Amino acid sequence: MSRTSRPALRPLPAARLIAVLSLALAASADAQQVDHTARVPRETLRDAPSGLQPADPSLPRAPAIAFAFGPYTSTQVNVDGAGLDIVGDAANEPSLVVNPTDPENLVVGWRQFDSIASDFREAGLSYSFDGGASWTFPGVLENGNFRSDPVLDAASDGTLYYQSIHLEPNGDILVDVFRSSDGGVTWSAPVPEFGGDKNWMAVDRTGGPGDGFVYGIWQPFFDCCNGDTLTRSVDGALSFQTPVAVASKPLFGTMTVGGDGTLFMTGVEGLFGQDFDTVVLARSTNAQNGAVTPTSTAVHVDLGGGLTSSTGPNPSGLLGQIDVAVDASGGPFDGRVYVLASVDPNGGFGFGPTEVRVAASRNGGLTFAPSVRVNDDPPGNGAWHWLAAVDVAPDGRVDAVWYDTRDSGQQNVCQLYYAWSHDGGAHWSTNVPVSPAFDSWVGWPQQSKMGDYIDIRSGADGADVAYTATFTGGQDVYHTRVFPLGTITDLGHALAGSAGVPSLVASGALFGGTPTTLALSSARPNAAAGLFLGLSRIDAPFKGGVLVPSPDVVITGISTDAGGTLDIAFDWPVGLPSGLDVWVQEWIVDPVGVAGFAASNGVQLTSG
Repeated sequence: MSRTSRPALRPLPAARLIAVLSLALAASADAQQVDHTARVPRETLRDAPSGLQPADPSLPRAPAIAFAFGPYTSTQVNVDGAGLDIVGDAANEPSLVVNPTDPENLVVGWRQFDSIASDFREAGLSYSFDGGASWTFPGVLENGNFRSDPVLDAASDGTLYYQSIHLEPNGDILVDVFRSSDGGVTWSAPVPEFGGDKNWMAVDRTGGPGDGFVYGIWQPFFDCCNGDTLTRSVDGALSFQTPVAVASKPLFGTMTVGGDGTLFMTGVEGLFGQDFDTVVLARSTNAQNGAVTPTSTAVHVDLGGGLTSSTGPNPSGLLGQIDVAVDASGGPFDGRVYVLASVDPNGGFGFGPTEVRVAASRNGGLTFAPSVRVNDDPPGNGAWHWLAAVDVAPDGRVDAVWYDTRDSGQQNVCQLYYAWSHDGGAHWSTNVPVSPAFDSWVGWPQQSKMGDYIDIRSGADGADVAYTATFTGGQDVYHTRVFPLGTITDLGHALAGSAGVPSLVASGALFGGTPTTLALSSARPNAAAGLFLGLSRIDAPFKGGVLVPSPDVVITGISTDAGGTLDIAFDWPVGLPSGLDVWVQEWIVDPVGVAGFAASNGVQLTSG
């Protein structure tokens, strides 16, 4: 049985980063354009309210289950007051906001169907004050009122906003915004925002002249305002200004505010219809000036394919929207603009399958480099990669999530996948599945789809994701926190001793705060040992063997147990840069070894 020894630390000249790591160890050891006008149908009221509400005791209940997959856990969001799953309802199209004044305060909105026998939907809502470990679903924003297409965002002061469409008696589609100043517990009455179908919202949190401005956009079809699709609030969503035109009329996309206050709006071009083959990015540099009417310009963005809909794993919905995110880190990629989507390489409104592609702009959205494929499975394998979403962390890390069918070989059996980039979107990590598999064709609420989007919000220590899944056979909304996984590489160069060849095995995600273990075995029993750590690899001759790491830090005062094993368990330090390489190796006093020592293999740890 292994044990953990209490080390003494003998510092050697080293960088500050390795000192942070050593302290943790020491403590632990203690195509062609086509006019697709209105091919995606508008929101329509077809069914009357079901008469049920989520809290209705007549609805059956079941335990809500947290689904673990590797180091990631998905927790159901649309649960009742007792934390139970409401059987027979449906929830999809989630939007997520993280309170900038309290990152443990999360709010998710979604389309709530109180019965899968009805197409009638309302504005679902749940909040968490413990980082998503538990959720409170107080009920919909307005009982009995048809609402759809939720989008959530927040202002710098922690005011939360919930944008939602509703239908007028004459069938017109308009948009409203609700406000919350207590973390999503209570909400204001709806404030009219003009609007139309397929809306989106963004709030300026730059600290600049537009800080607090709330922007809303929608597609130019079925709207209120003769094709003018951008509105702005300069008073915290107490009122909204008369809409103005947007260059190229982007639709089926999102919007965001860059670090300099520039407003970015992406989607497919809507000048002459729903042109799914042409992706555009519109930008307004003067929207942050409340004294002028916003104007905009637009460019085409080549994503190597077109947006598609009503096929494959989502028969009556989009295979994803066009998503935009901006780096405001102040780092080497500050100001870089990313446009990402699930696209059909054969062109818009093709029959798939789709892949995830991203294009990056280094000049604030004026031009874009060629797009990059994010999903890393072999091209042409028939897998679908859909409902992709992207965001940028405060340190410039780019996070992307999507649904993926590569492991099932079936277009309706998916997992949530995750990848990240540390170099401005030029290269992407090995793709990581972060959820169990689920069937996208079950639990439909009289609509053959799981909605048109999911959501991701990146933070310094990972990203919060809200997504729809059917783990229990019903359509529910889940939250998970994703984070980059580090890599562990065995470098060899062990030196045999009396018990054979010592083996050092490292395990863990190598991401801030996650458990990490260095496990030594096949060493001399009850022997003194030393752990060498370095920020470089030197492979130098040492005691008849090879010292793999530079000896920036040496931890002594540790020893193997009677079985010749030694485990050192610790939490990977918070704050180490992603992509940081650390080399480790253990040396054991052993008279049988060359020069009186045996050595483990060297191991390279790359921080996630």
